Amino acid sequence: MVFKYLVDKDIFRIFYTAKLSKRLIHHVSVSEEAEARMISKLREVSGSGYAPRLEHMFTGTQWEQMSMPTIDTFSCSLQM
Repeated sequence: MVFKYLVDKDIFRIFYTAKLSKRLIHHVSVSEEAEARMISKLREVSGSGYAPRLEHMFTGTQWEQMSMPTIDTFSCSLQM
C-alpha cells in the first residue's frame, strides 16, 4: 500500500533487490511464499517490466535448492 505513494520507485527497487539478494544467499528469508507474494504484488502495482530481475533471482535460488541433491550425488559418484 505504501509503495503506491513512493515518488521514486526505482530507488526502492535498488534497495529491495539488494536486501532480497542477501536474504536469498544467506537463507534467512522468513518464508519463500511471502517473498513470492511480495514480488507478485510489486509486479501488479508497477507493471510487468518492474519485477523481472526480482523474479529471476527468486526462481534461480529455487532451482539451486532443487538441484543440490543431484549435484551432491553426481560429485560423490565421481570421487569413487
